[in-house]
Amino acid sequence: MLKCKFKYFTFIILIILLLIAGQGKAQSRSTKGTEFWVSFMENLGFGVNLLPTFHIFINADVTTHCTITFPASTYSSSFTVNAGETYDFRMDTSIYLYPIGDDAISKKGIKITTDNPVEVQAVHYREYFSDGTLVLPTSELADHYMISSSVDTIIRGAPLGLSEFVVLATVNNTVVDINLAHHSTKGNLSFKKTLNAGESYQVQSDTDLTGSTITEENGNKIAVFSGSTYTYIYCAATSHTYDEDIPMKYWGTYFAAINLKDQVESYGRILAANDSTIITINCKTITINKGQFYSIYFSIPQIISSNKPIQVIQYVEGGACTTSPNGYGDPNMIILQPLTNMLQGYTYYHPPYYPLPHIAPPVSGVYLTIVCQTKDTGRITLNSSKIGGSFSPISENPLYSYNRLETDTLNQTIYSDSFYYAYVYELAEFDAVTYSLGYVAQRPIVSNYKPPTPFNYDTVICGGSTIKLHATGGATYLWKPGNYTYDSPTVTLKKTTTFIVESIAANTCITNNDTVLVTVDDKPGPPVIKYATVKNDKEIDISFLKSDSGDVKSYGVYRSTNGAAYKEVAVIANFSNANKAYLYADTTVKADSYNYTYKIVAVDSCGGGLDTSSKQTPVLLKGKAVERRVILIWTKYIGYAYDTAVVEIYDTL
Repeated sequence: MLKCKFKYFTFIILIILLLIAGQGKAQSRSTKGTEFWVSFMENLGFGVNLLPTFHIFINADVTTHCTITFPASTYSSSFTVNAGETYDFRMDTSIYLYPIGDDAISKKGIKITTDNPVEVQAVHYREYFSDGTLVLPTSELADHYMISSSVDTIIRGAPLGLSEFVVLATVNNTVVDINLAHHSTKGNLSFKKTLNAGESYQVQSDTDLTGSTITEENGNKIAVFSGSTYTYIYCAATSHTYDEDIPMKYWGTYFAAINLKDQVESYGRILAANDSTIITINCKTITINKGQFYSIYFSIPQIISSNKPIQVIQYVEGGACTTSPNGYGDPNMIILQPLTNMLQGYTYYHPPYYPLPHIAPPVSGVYLTIVCQTKDTGRITLNSSKIGGSFSPISENPLYSYNRLETDTLNQTIYSDSFYYAYVYELAEFDAVTYSLGYVAQRPIVSNYKPPTPFNYDTVICGGSTIKLHATGGATYLWKPGNYTYDSPTVTLKKTTTFIVESIAANTCITNNDTVLVTVDDKPGPPVIKYATVKNDKEIDISFLKSDSGDVKSYGVYRSTNGAAYKEVAVIANFSNANKAYLYADTTVKADSYNYTYKIVAVDSCGGGLDTSSKQTPVLLKGKAVERRVILIWTKYIGYAYDTAVVEIYDTL
């Protein structure tokens, strides 16, 4: 009995140790959690453009119990969110849930707790002045932030809104050290503020506060939300901007910014966390320092990368910038997640369609943007329907693709067993709402895309010949030497040349290189005639040595008769034996009547053979004995006046 108890006890200890070990493993960061803090910011004056409505969207994978409280007050509400459901919790419209004015504290910071992990978005609806945000769980909060805001990019004579941010404390005795990029409306610049859990502190300025920093002195987690009361973004009219800031330690270096559907262009800002931050956008490189931002306007998807952490903010421009006659959209902001932050599996969300019961919903479009690796597009479904066919590669990095879908206003379900990034937005009549759908895992960036390797091959040509080079796989090309910018340049070469061709993908500076070696084979050197001799009056033998050129296709035997033009009398294929000499017998001669001169031409594979051997002229020589003399007789040689000679014989021949 004791032995059994000991085994049972040992078994329990092992289970406990395994559980502890499991807890020690690194966990993926996720925007799904069981505790969230959210604060709204000041919009228009309370009651202007009708009363506001405040919405908390809670998305649950499994059925869960949820409680919403104001920790700085006595408010509390509980409810159940069913599995696969997005629950729309509407706050009381008779109160305003944000601080009023600069240097203001509100006790209406909201805390959300659940039994099981959920994802949360918050939306502040106001007629023509709405916006929303992804809400980060407490696990994703930190103690150090740099905020992104917005003020009028073009002033059109209308009253300016205010740049603003809100700091929300999650524990009592939170001490925040605030350093502003510009003075607040009350003249503050660098100062401290102490808050208790659920208290939110608002800062406002008539100058852009982007780049301001907030640090909690004791390492306590805080939530920060920023934007503007209302602002222009390039086109009329104004609207509220609002989004939760990402802690600086979670900023990224690689982003995809997808231009919004039904707008002429999108506006973006890139904010630097450090000095000497080098940013690359569509082949252009920009360097900015800590707290500075760079603005871009874009009408095609952009890949934004950097050597140091950055934050990328995408803005909806004013409704006058729309491609629709209904004035879709108005200023809004969404802080983009780096492409390391990805979703996987099921994602449930409620489109931010106007849920105001007291006004008729204006004409609007509800959109979903999804980014994923191109190889995974066929694995993504929306409401159980495959959508892979409507993805398009991002030209700056075709390893990633994007999809911009217009959806209905019902609850939506995205699914993929691979990884993806998504955000939603509504473009209503001179209004908009945007928010991210978050992330559940961190994935490595895939940025090693190269366009297809140019198709080239090494080849040999003859000196002075032309060749048509050829490359495929790019949208444009650059050949060097020559600086040719098309796929198939024709060149004439006198010497061996190595060409480098760079293929460039469409709308990008991504390149791939290849080389092609064009060897110019100079015409072969002359073969050397060893001798040319008359064997008899009907045969002349010519012996010659092979050319030292590596490219000889054949040898041409050329003959001149009595000084006339040379004519080819024989073609001898290049001999491959080890002997260096070749003997050719010309049997089409009358050596007793004509004189002949020979030359040998080595012909290369291109048919070239200008270089020839030295010429040889054999002569038929005959002798006739006359007493003690010999008369030598030969065919009269061109340029020589005699054809006979007498030789005295002193010895017997």
